[in-house]
Amino acid sequence: MDDYTMEDFLLNKMDSVEALSFQPSINYSEDINDDALSNAWLDNGTSYIWKVGVLTVVDGNKADWAKMYIAHQRSPAHLMQFIGRLYWEEGENDDMARCLHRYLKCASNASIMFED
Repeated sequence: MDDYTMEDFLLNKMDSVEALSFQPSINYSEDINDDALSNAWLDNGTSYIWKVGVLTVVDGNKADWAKMYIAHQRSPAHLMQFIGRLYWEEGENDDMARCLHRYLKCASNASIMFED
C-alpha cells in the first residue's frame, strides 16, 4: 500500500472513458509543501496541507470537454482526501483556466475562507 500514489488514487476516482474516436489526454501533477510537516507553514505563510494533486482528462480532439479531479493529503500519516471533480461538458472553447480564476475570485468574494 506504500506505493499507492495520489495519482493512483485519482485515477481510481476517474469516470470510465468511453471509446472515442480521439483518445483523451490524461495528465497528473502534484505539489508537496514540506512546511506542513512542522509549524514552518505558520512562519512562511504557506498551506498546512502537505500534498495536493490534480488529474486532468481532456478530449483528445479539440477540448470539446475537460475534467479535473482534485485531492489532498494533510501529511504522509493521513489518508488522501478526494476534494472533487470539475467537468466542463463543452470545453468552454479552451477557456477553463480563465473560468477557474473567475470561480476562485467569486469564491473569495463569497467567503473569507477562499481568500488567497
